[in-house]
Amino acid sequence: MNKNVTNLLKKLLVLSLAVAAAAPLCAMQGGDGAGAAAAAGAGGYQVPSLKELAARSAVRNNLRTRDGERLLIPAECEELINEVRRELNTQLIQAAVRGNAAVVRALLERGAAVNAVVAQGFYAGWTPLLFAAQRGHAAVVTVLLGAGANVNTVVAQSCYAGWTPLHFAAQDGHADVVQLLLGHGAAVNAANRVGWTPLLATVINGHADVVRALLGAGADKALHDVRGRTAAALARAHGHVDVARMIEQYQPEAAAAAAAAGPADDGAGPADDGAGP
Repeated sequence: MNKNVTNLLKKLLVLSLAVAAAAPLCAMQGGDGAGAAAAAGAGGYQVPSLKELAARSAVRNNLRTRDGERLLIPAECEELINEVRRELNTQLIQAAVRGNAAVVRALLERGAAVNAVVAQGFYAGWTPLLFAAQRGHAAVVTVLLGAGANVNTVVAQSCYAGWTPLHFAAQDGHADVVQLLLGHGAAVNAANRVGWTPLLATVINGHADVVRALLGAGADKALHDVRGRTAAALARAHGHVDVARMIEQYQPEAAAAAAAAGPADDGAGPADDGAGP
């Protein structure tokens, strides 16, 4: 096993054990009976509920069990769990960037937030799905979407403000990721701050297969950016004349009719050489 993965799993084990140890105390939010549930785990000592501990603010840091171990107070419970969550979320984002679907799945199973965001910097607000879509990690995208990732999450700042996972996958020609996103309800005509839809984003690089997928999913070829350029005009401006013509000639009604008709049939049927069985 890769050394980095081994170290990550070891770290996750430590964090999981920490959460497991804190959970019985942190879960006691009820009345007087809440502490009794944890009595067996504290050497028979009747552990007060968190509600009760919070009320004893003057002495909370001095509470002890019979064996001298200090009880975890509410603030410490919350701090520990938040620390674990932050670590899990950080590792999830890094795994999505690297394209490691197995680690992404393991982190989600251990409580990482599928829509976790980068806290600061150029990528502030980016989710794991945005990174995976941009880099074309189809296996990671599949895991994230299956876990409920927001398929239409939007970059809130930087030069990519308004971009969705579909914008990134389309621009870089990740046709498999484009199909996955469309299949999970990605907004095909979402526009960024300058009016670029995924269709406009992909034509500058001439990705004909992505253009077909987007048009087939309902992309509006008449939409234009803030400078008035349509997808066909942008494609032609970047030297992709064939793509521009394909967009101009595309007729949604004709495409729908062809799809409904199914594969062409020449009526010949299977060949028969007359030889019999």
